Amino acid sequence: MHIFPLVRLIVSIILMIALLSGCILNGSNDREAVEIEPSNPDTEQETRALLAKLYSLSGNKILSGQFNYSGNLSDKTRTLEQWSGRTPAIWGSDFDFGGGTAFRQAVVEEAIAQWKSGTLISLTWHASKPGIKEEECGWADCIQAPTDEQEFDTIMTPGTVQHDDLLHKMDEVAGYLKQLQDAGVPVLWRPWHEMNGNWFWWGQHEKTAELWQLMYDRYTEHHGLNNLLWQWNPNAPLNDDMSYSLYYPGHAYVDILAMDLYQANKAAGWKQQYYEELLTLGDNRVIAIGESDYLPKLPVLQDTQPRWVFQMTWDGDWFHANTEQDYACWLNDGHVLTRDELEEPEAEGSPGIDTMSCDDAAVYETLASPAPEVSSEPAEAEMIEELDGWLSINDSTIGTELNQFEYTGTWASAAGEGKWNNDDHYSATVDSSYQIRFEGSGIKLFGTKDAHHGIAAVSIDGGAEVEVDFYADARVDGAVVWTSPVLEPGFHTIQVRVSGTNNDASSGLFITADRAAVKP
Repeated sequence: MHIFPLVRLIVSIILMIALLSGCILNGSNDREAVEIEPSNPDTEQETRALLAKLYSLSGNKILSGQFNYSGNLSDKTRTLEQWSGRTPAIWGSDFDFGGGTAFRQAVVEEAIAQWKSGTLISLTWHASKPGIKEEECGWADCIQAPTDEQEFDTIMTPGTVQHDDLLHKMDEVAGYLKQLQDAGVPVLWRPWHEMNGNWFWWGQHEKTAELWQLMYDRYTEHHGLNNLLWQWNPNAPLNDDMSYSLYYPGHAYVDILAMDLYQANKAAGWKQQYYEELLTLGDNRVIAIGESDYLPKLPVLQDTQPRWVFQMTWDGDWFHANTEQDYACWLNDGHVLTRDELEEPEAEGSPGIDTMSCDDAAVYETLASPAPEVSSEPAEAEMIEELDGWLSINDSTIGTELNQFEYTGTWASAAGEGKWNNDDHYSATVDSSYQIRFEGSGIKLFGTKDAHHGIAAVSIDGGAEVEVDFYADARVDGAVVWTSPVLEPGFHTIQVRVSGTNNDASSGLFITADRAAVKP
């Protein structure tokens, strides 16, 4: 029989009072992890075993993980396999919103396949705002839609149209989780993530913790979902309004406490405060890194923050915060566990691959190939095509000659369907730029637009710069981002620069280069 919600709430309040008053010892690096039972007493045995596994890793090792966008399924996981010879221990994806909901069944099927191959499963849900139709939900006007306390209260009030829509959307996702339960797949379940931030509609409200409790009770009691480990996942507390404790639903509703951290390479990066406060709040529960762009620093993990039990790097442009060599080094380090090491965490590596320390500089030479050199040789023929009377130049046609991309500053490349010739370049480093010398009477620029993209400054022949916005509330690959005015026939040079600015709806500064098309 399930513990009644009121009893759970009372237990949670008692624990929180004890925690805040100092009656419970705060977490520290030298405390041994004491295994705690799952919050749901009806948790299935396979899921219990997974939680026990995580407790056994606390203070000892860390599991590697990689998130994959729902439309990509396992694209980034496969990339890491190619780069490192290892498969991350955890595969992650998203039940998504808007057009992304079309991939939900594919995500379930991929999760089952990943589990059968020996990989652990982590699932996120960017839930569309109640009251907005799923097919009309975009990033800025739905997921990040401004929501005041009165409106959030309406969402949380039974009997309202918004509350009914909230339950309906939760029930739809529950159906997919039920498929995973029927297939015997335990899930690291992380809904309402980064709830201590103000960028999602569910974040920073007085009743944000109640939203978590509502889903927990509905999923465990109404739907009988017993294959979930409930991963409460705030962002790093960047200011007082983001304090973990303000939004914590209570121990009776949580199995794992995790933290998201972006721009982790900054001075404030892996702050000890973020780690200690999460340990203290969890009262010895396992803690993890739910999302990050940059990989954690191994000396920090081993010396001062050894209790993280897994990490998850994100998809998209954030994936390229780390180099191929960084990932290869990370996945082959003796402190980091990959899929092949889940059963034997002390193993020294899979056949043909030696587990080693990232402190060894030679790792960078032996695990991954060096970055390709920029060539000034003429571009290969297949990279330049004539389409509809325009000469198309691929972004990987690199050099200083006519009809080549010449990059300066910091740029990275990415592969993926939807991009011309399945690749593009991108940068968020201010004043990084590319230029193309061409002969013709006009030029078009193509790239990816997305919710975390910024504004480029574009100029022709050294003239005045014009602003070109790469923002869109939903990702669009291969978009025409700018078309020049009609130019005098002849030789010209176009420059595209990362301006370091964005519009109010954007969450980032990235600009992309997919191809250029020249009008002869």
